[in-house]
Amino acid sequence: MSKKDPVKEQSWIKKLENFKASGLTAVQWCEQNQENIHTFKYWKLRLSSTSKSLDFEEIESDSKQNEIKIIRKDFSIQLPIDADERTLKTLLQAIQRC
Repeated sequence: MSKKDPVKEQSWIKKLENFKASGLTAVQWCEQNQENIHTFKYWKLRLSSTSKSLDFEEIESDSKQNEIKIIRKDFSIQLPIDADERTLKTLLQAIQRC
């Protein structure tokens, strides 16, 4: 059974953040950074399954328009500023599954 290596895990968290910011494909990024694509995919899957991050680009609250706007790369959502907790929780769970 494998043991968790927090140093290696932190290293791969940083590498995957670098990959996301690069705009490259996984293959291109691995070639440029001299990483094995299979190792890359392993860590991407391992960290995504343990990550609770929803990767929002921006969350805005506009009291003048009485709305909350959640922005992600692939979509944005506008909600009334007084949306109830249950609605928000359901929405965030759905986003996390995307």
